[in-house]
Amino acid sequence: MTFKDSQSFLDSVLETMARKNADYCGAHQAADPLANLRLSEKVGLCDTKTAILSRLLDKVQRLVNLTTGHEPKVAETAEDTLQDLVGYALLLRTALLEESA
Repeated sequence: MTFKDSQSFLDSVLETMARKNADYCGAHQAADPLANLRLSEKVGLCDTKTAILSRLLDKVQRLVNLTTGHEPKVAETAEDTLQDLVGYALLLRTALLEESA
């Protein structure tokens, strides 16, 4: 793997995040990358950071299953899961930066 491969991967992550954010939040909230994750706080489930951490843990578990011979029932590859992990890590960074601002 080269830095160029990593750049391509990161570009794909950012593109996917933008598309998913638009799908989850709609046009009226698309400017806020945390809008759908803040919903967990609004309905009293947990804070935004905990919501993101929960999703990260889901993806880690999925990656463990995908890389240890578990036969997936959904057509999601390890590459897809790694993209999601990076995306959620970026969202957690955003939440942490907001909190410290």
